[in-house]
Formats: sequence, C-alpha cells, structure tokens
Amino acid sequence: NSALHLTDTEITAGLSSVSGKTIIAPSPSAVEITKGEGGTPISVNVTEAYEALQRGAADGMIIPFSAFPAFRLDEVLNHHYIAPLGGMLGAVFMAKDAYEALSDEAKAALDAHSTCEDTHEFGIFMDEWNNGAIEMVKAQEGHTFSEMSAEEIDGVIEAVGDDILASFAEAFPGGKPLIDEMIMQLDAAK
Repeated sequence: NSALHLTDTEITAGLSSVSGKTIIAPSPSAVEITKGEGGTPISVNVTEAYEALQRGAADGMIIPFSAFPAFRLDEVLNHHYIAPLGGMLGAVFMAKDAYEALSDEAKAALDAHSTCEDTHEFGIFMDEWNNGAIEMVKAQEGHTFSEMSAEEIDGVIEAVGDDILASFAEAFPGGKPLIDEMIMQLDAAK
C-alpha cells in the first residue's frame, strides 16, 4: 500500500515522474522501483523525512499514506500517485528462553492472539487506516492525485519484479524458500 509522493511536481507521467529526482526509498522494493525509473533513491529515517523534503534534500518519497498523520507528511508532499509500490510488513519476535520464562497464563494469552485470523484482521485494520489517511489528504487543498492502471502495474512487475525478489532472497536468511512458498500460495489462491 505504499504510494509515490512528490513535493513540487504533479505526477502526470506515472512512475517515470521520478526520473532525475531524489526519492526517499525506505524499502528494497522502493529502491529498485526508484532506480528502475531513473531516480536516485536515498535512505532517510521517516522521523527525518519531513525536514529532508522541506529543505529540498529529497523531491519525494515512497511510503503508505498511513504515515502521513503521525509525521505530518501532508504538509510537504503534495502530489500523490496511488500504486502498489510495496506493503506494510510487521512481525513480533520473542526469544524462546524469554517465552519459556513466562507463566502458563501469559503463554496462553500470547498463543491465543497469534493466529492467522488475528493476522488477517490486523491486515484489514491497516488497510482501513491507510484508506482513512488517503481520505484525510484528499480533503485538503493543494494536493493532486493520480492512480496506476492495471497495465502499468503489470509493467512494473515485469520491469523490476525479479530484481525485488532477488534482493529480498539475498538480504534475508531463508528469503528464497519464503518467496517460493509465497508464490506457490498465490498461485494456489488463483
């Protein structure tokens, strides 16, 4: 649910609008998309993004709208391209010995809320949060919006999809088997 956002340039040419621009790219997929379209990806912590955008150190950012309220990004990012440019990923890990040290009651509480159903419900919550943030920004003056077509989505997948998957497989232990399983599950769901 990440989208492309620019400070001063209306997005009329889709992703190619990043050509020649410096884009805050907080994920491997955002880096590959930015580079693939002729932009320069930079790494800036989201807590420092406002200042980097305000001072012209960056021309835009690839990030979900859900970050806008907390970091006031709607004050510096005015032009938005709604496109599937990466999603939110969250995980909570706990050391096995720390888990084992918990009381049976605490273990039961954690186990009861660690299901696929909980994950699905949280995904719905995050989608609703992101959609609410989009509506918040749309209600403000001075913002423009465009949206990626299905054909453009296919083009991005073809252009950088393999690079993104290879980057993930290389960067994360067990990445390749995880990608293979994800693709198998997606194919089965079709």
